[in-house]
Amino acid sequence: MKYKNSGLCRGLSLGITAIAMLAVVLRAAHADVVSGNSKGYGIDVALTVLNIPLLTISELPMSSGSAPGPYNDSDQILSISESVPLIVSLGTGVLDTTASSDIDGGSGVRMADASALVNDLVLTLVPGVGVPALLNLTADTIGSDSTVSGDFGAHSAVGNMVLENLLVSVSGTALSVPLNPAPNTVLWDAAGLRIVLNEQTSFTGGFGASMDTNAIHISLVDIATVGGLVNGDIIISHSDAAMVSAVPEPATFVALGSLSLLALLRRRR
Repeated sequence: MKYKNSGLCRGLSLGITAIAMLAVVLRAAHADVVSGNSKGYGIDVALTVLNIPLLTISELPMSSGSAPGPYNDSDQILSISESVPLIVSLGTGVLDTTASSDIDGGSGVRMADASALVNDLVLTLVPGVGVPALLNLTADTIGSDSTVSGDFGAHSAVGNMVLENLLVSVSGTALSVPLNPAPNTVLWDAAGLRIVLNEQTSFTGGFGASMDTNAIHISLVDIATVGGLVNGDIIISHSDAAMVSAVPEPATFVALGSLSLLALLRRRR
């Protein structure tokens, strides 16, 4: 009887040791960040009237990249100037965008990032004839930045907005613009016109992370103009980043080995 109790104690001791070793290895293991991507652009406009394209500016300028394989992309446009008489006009100074990542397929903490800056922005929607325009928006600088980082089980996603001297008026009434807008700040939402500052959509989980940031997102629904009802979106300074991690193979092998050891100890008991 004494012998049997001694064997049971040794078996329990070995089992507890195996579980402890497994926990330590799993905590210490680093996963491979297997993929990632990021993109930044300054201006994107898609407006229609009677379902016919009215004004289109497709993600200019754009910097982007996809990993594995580190990348660092940057682009610049000196200015943009577009208008549709009596409906919309948009002008900018220099636009700068970047996208970068150090994801190389190896283990450990990695990151992906994108940014966009638009300088000297002037936007007018439905300029009035003898009355104030529906929307006047000017800014010295509007920008956004999106970053994801980490490895398996420990990811982060961060978005930021940059604004300098942003002035907004709707139908001649100046709006109060916060100096540091919180994520998804709705500056105006009435009569088919919606203006959101620092618009963010994010995800973080054990297997990855993503972040999308629009410094300014203007939505139009059935806005009356001389040409008809205008619908669409205007996005100023967009950035997005994402990454995906995988469980490291060494940890999987250790887990299987430890489970086999525990099964053997149970059979011996």
